[in-house]
Amino acid sequence: TFLYEVDTSIEGFGYKKDPRIKELRDKRNPEEDILVIFECTRDEIAHVPSQISENTKVYIGQLEPGIFQKLPEHLEHIYTTFPEGKLQAYNIEIGGKTKEDYKKALAEKNIKIGVYAQQLLESPEFVTLPSGEHIALVRLTVSDLGLSQGVTTDEIYQRAQEWGLELCSPEVGPALRLTTDTSEWMAIGIKQISDRDGNPHVFYLTRRDDGLWLGTYSAEPSYEWRAYNRFVFRIRKSDAG
Repeated sequence: TFLYEVDTSIEGFGYKKDPRIKELRDKRNPEEDILVIFECTRDEIAHVPSQISENTKVYIGQLEPGIFQKLPEHLEHIYTTFPEGKLQAYNIEIGGKTKEDYKKALAEKNIKIGVYAQQLLESPEFVTLPSGEHIALVRLTVSDLGLSQGVTTDEIYQRAQEWGLELCSPEVGPALRLTTDTSEWMAIGIKQISDRDGNPHVFYLTRRDDGLWLGTYSAEPSYEWRAYNRFVFRIRKSDAG
């Protein structure tokens, strides 16, 4: 799992990819290694939607509309290509907390909150559920959605919803930050919340030299994103679920 960066990424000096990793991978047989890494059989790996069953443990293939409703609930190992094209699945609980509860919990974990993130947390648009609810999330890139460089926020949101995803509720920002210590930069796909000057923002997660952060990023509907930018969306429940 270390060589394929399944659980964590490998960095060389200066936080750059160590070129020796690719050299080592090129000498391996990923198709055989997958069976060991994920403790599964070939029948438990799906490469196209028609191969997906309740016994699927790993999906490695292209995404398409409705794919997330076909995958088994709580499936964690989702790839467009292995190992580079990993999507990250999260199952978290939201609700049952006030905005003050979230701010206190973030402070207790020494998680830094950006100035604008503080404004979003205090906004009347930041509403939390009165009771707890378990939800499924997925982190993917703009290119995973079949979109290229320069697509807008609106276009990304539209494609996500066409493919069976939904916008997250605002509290997913702090809730996911409290749940994971990932250092990856990822935007939370929410309906934009305006700061005090009326500028629309979304939450993002990242890690800096001084620790974990909950920040915000300007997200005008017409703002253009890069193909490698990461977003988190909620997986829409299937009609049967």
